Parts: sequence; structure tokens; C-alpha cells
Amino acid sequence: MARTIKQKEHIISTWLKEYAEIRNSPEWEYDFIEDKERRHYQVVRMGWEKNIFRYHVIFHLQIKDTGKIWLYVNETDVEIDEELAELGIAFSDIVVAFHPPSMRPHTRYAIS
Repeated sequence: MARTIKQKEHIISTWLKEYAEIRNSPEWEYDFIEDKERRHYQVVRMGWEKNIFRYHVIFHLQIKDTGKIWLYVNETDVEIDEELAELGIAFSDIVVAFHPPSMRPHTRYAIS
């Protein structure tokens, strides 16, 4: 069943919020950031490490007007594309943006 953009927004937001909440610790704060107007979704990690403040984008996704989900950043070993597929989003609706365009036709994901 094809998912609507609203359904995809809900699935992504829920999954990323849960991911951030579960990983919060005294050392690292994980935060979910959502730009509803432009449909950007991020999880960031921040905290102090040996007197140096660290800030990292852990995940960054965007739902474009075509309904495709563009995965820009995944700085984990979690296969978020697999997680989203288990939640009902088709692989053909996910573009792994950090893969070169020449490589995308050789995957099960969308090309663009």
C-alpha cells in the first residue's frame, strides 16, 4: 500500500523521536528537530567530551514534494531505510542521497 506524504511524515517523526529519546544519557543529549514547512527531519547529538563541545547530525531526512524520502545523513549502524520499510514505506520511495547517482540504479531504492 502506497503511503501518503502525511503518513510518511508521521512515521518518520515518530521513529526519530523515539530514537532520540532512547539514546539520551548524562553524557550525550539527543534531540529531534523537525521543519514541517520544508519537511526536514533530523536527530542531533550534543555534549561535552574532554572540555570540547561536540555537535553531530546523526540522521537527516527530507520528504520532497514527489513523496520521495531523501536520506541525506545516517551516522549510525542502524539501517533506517530497513526500519522505515518495516513500518510500511516502500524501498522505491526512499532515495539514499549519499550514494552517488551512478550507484543508485544498482540498489533496491529509488534513483531520485
